[in-house]
Amino acid sequence: MSDAVTIKIKRRASSGAAGSPSSLKSGELAFNENASDKKLYYGYGDDGNGNATSVISIAGEAIPNSGLANSSVTINGSSLALGGTLTLDTDDIGEGSTNLYYTDARARAAVSVTDAGGDGSLAYNSSTGVITYTGPSAAETRAHFSATGGVSYDNSSGAFTLSGIANSELANSAITINSTAVSLGGSITLDSGDIGEGSNLYYTDARARAAISGDASTGFSYNNSTGVGSLASIPNSSLSNSAISVNGTSVSLGGSVSTSFDVSDGTTSSTVSDGGTLTVQGTANEVEVSNSSSTLTVGLPDNVSIANDLTVGGDLTVNGTVTSVNSTTVTIDDKNIELGSTASPTDAGADGGGITLKGTTDKTITWVDATDCWTFNQPINVTSGGVKIAGTEVITSDRKLINVTLSGLTIDGGTF
Repeated sequence: MSDAVTIKIKRRASSGAAGSPSSLKSGELAFNENASDKKLYYGYGDDGNGNATSVISIAGEAIPNSGLANSSVTINGSSLALGGTLTLDTDDIGEGSTNLYYTDARARAAVSVTDAGGDGSLAYNSSTGVITYTGPSAAETRAHFSATGGVSYDNSSGAFTLSGIANSELANSAITINSTAVSLGGSITLDSGDIGEGSNLYYTDARARAAISGDASTGFSYNNSTGVGSLASIPNSSLSNSAISVNGTSVSLGGSVSTSFDVSDGTTSSTVSDGGTLTVQGTANEVEVSNSSSTLTVGLPDNVSIANDLTVGGDLTVNGTVTSVNSTTVTIDDKNIELGSTASPTDAGADGGGITLKGTTDKTITWVDATDCWTFNQPINVTSGGVKIAGTEVITSDRKLINVTLSGLTIDGGTF
């Protein structure tokens, strides 16, 4: 068995000099691994003997501008090489017909002022851009005022004058309160002693106490001399409800009753006596019990553990993110296992799916959508038989390559 075949193009090691090879065959490729180069070169043209007439760089980390058909652009008459920098301002760009440049004269000419008349005046100078307002004169302002009804006004000086009006000049200059006359400008002080008692009687303690009474037989007694009431020993007969019903039996207030109830799980019964507590207790990790706002809730906990076997008679659906099976042997009767089963399966959705065997490193069989292939990250060891592609054997059981055509293959391109 010969060594495995490695196909290479012409190359230069990273320890070599930067730059292209001095010559190449027509259509020949060469790659320079020098850290400051890292370019792929192509032999272009043919001198008639299979030799390239020129060597050009076609790919790499940094293709120089000289390798491009066009390596610059022209902006407003200025040539800018790729990778270069050009700074333009409004002085470098001509003015179009719509977006005009700003000038003070253009801005001032776009403004005007209309004076609607009246007091004062408004003026605008479009040459300087100044707006001037002249306020009304004092005479214009005073002309808007006048006075009537005992008030005089001088619109020359703007002064108002009010003269005192005597009571004698009034048709009525006094008022009478409870037969007492009071002139305007005078005063009077009245209290309840100056006002006679009508149907609305004045308050006295005796009147207030006499208006109240009490019925001692109902538990309320009252002294109308002192106005003191007291409450004690209210009989049941004075109450709207003087008894309660317990399990169909009426119990008067002040009486007593004893109650109890039986609890059974279907096999064993127990009695909870009056004042006792019935406790509903779940099984840890299997049944959860909670009590909130007088509501008792019995259900499954968020994480359920089954200590012994679990048999599901119908379908089992698991909607979690990770399903862990910690068992020695997993037996599945179905001979087909579906992965990535969705309502609308696509190759893009299947990308990255497959099988992962955990070891020191992951051992994977993964579907890669970009290559449209199953991809193994570990070697494949065929212990017997050969390898077939599309039904045709290409490697025999004794590791010979058959049914394979190699056309125009150069095994090693050499170095430059």
